[in-house]
Amino acid sequence: MQMNDKIFLSDKRTTRKGEEKERSWRWHKVLSAQLSESYMRIGDEAKAIRVKVCASWLQFRNYIEYQDEVKKLHGANFCQVRLCPMCSGRRSYKIFGQVSKIMNYMTGNHEYEYIFLTLTVRNVVGNDLSKTIDEMLLAWKAMTRTKEFKKLAKGYFRALEVTKKPDKDFHPHIHVIIAVNKSYFDRTGGRGYLHHREWMGLWRRCMNLDYDPRVDIRKVKEDVRKKDKKNISYAGAVAEVAKYTVKGSEVIIDPYRVAKNSGIPTDGEAYEKLTVMCQNYTDEMVSTLDGALKGRRLVSFGGKMREVHKLLNLEDPTKGDLINTDNEEKMHEGLKYVVETYEWQVAYMNYVLVKVNDGCPPDLATE
Repeated sequence: MQMNDKIFLSDKRTTRKGEEKERSWRWHKVLSAQLSESYMRIGDEAKAIRVKVCASWLQFRNYIEYQDEVKKLHGANFCQVRLCPMCSGRRSYKIFGQVSKIMNYMTGNHEYEYIFLTLTVRNVVGNDLSKTIDEMLLAWKAMTRTKEFKKLAKGYFRALEVTKKPDKDFHPHIHVIIAVNKSYFDRTGGRGYLHHREWMGLWRRCMNLDYDPRVDIRKVKEDVRKKDKKNISYAGAVAEVAKYTVKGSEVIIDPYRVAKNSGIPTDGEAYEKLTVMCQNYTDEMVSTLDGALKGRRLVSFGGKMREVHKLLNLEDPTKGDLINTDNEEKMHEGLKYVVETYEWQVAYMNYVLVKVNDGCPPDLATE
């Protein structure tokens, strides 16, 4: 994209449905800037500075002779702050790649199938969120040690997600992909098959609840019709466990977008009041979630899936390199490319091309 002799970053990808979609570099950076401002308002200057400079430059290898051009991220300065929308997006992408690789390996080398499990509790207020997450993670660990779970599970990947709508309380829940033997689905064969009611009872017992929690259990299949509520596709299951722990758009409320959607003029007293309301809501969300998620192991592998993760020499998906995400096609070394460096420029609120080099120059990430 070009404007006033400035070339802006355009990085398109092909979705699972074969559709072309622009990657959200600019929007993630806008949200990160607002997160930085929120950290500054609530008094965490160190995180405010880290998030502010996150992804201030991006460097790509542009394979100009490959199909319609393909960009591969080659260097960047990521902050690794847990709530940062830019880093969360890359982390989610990395988890998707790793879980896909592990499932492909296990499916190709062993007789495994998969079930997709979602474990929930009732919504909680912000003051109770940290305590509830503690209880859920301890309950999950207890569940993995039960004889019922040990009998059926050959491996698993677990991820925590926290959602919140503006007019609702926090909704923490756990998504799990569980590897099972194919014989598991023979309900009459005594192979440890658990019905929905049994899953719910098991989770209730481990959580020590006085009510029946909502539990969703589905079989992972190759092809699933859109209205099929009993099964989920491989891509759908992996996408669910790889989702952001917290969506940036739920944490950071952008007053400009709210005003546009509500028909409020973006100048004047009404917009100033809206801005203050959005900032107060954002600050409360950031303060609550930053404390509740601090020091948590938000994702984990177990059993055979952990063994394959180690066998494939994959990094810790939450702490590893966010440039190489384990989720992109490896390009042939002989393909011609140019290296493009983009810099975030506030005047344009966009990434602007500042440098182009032929071949393979020194990696800016190591300078």
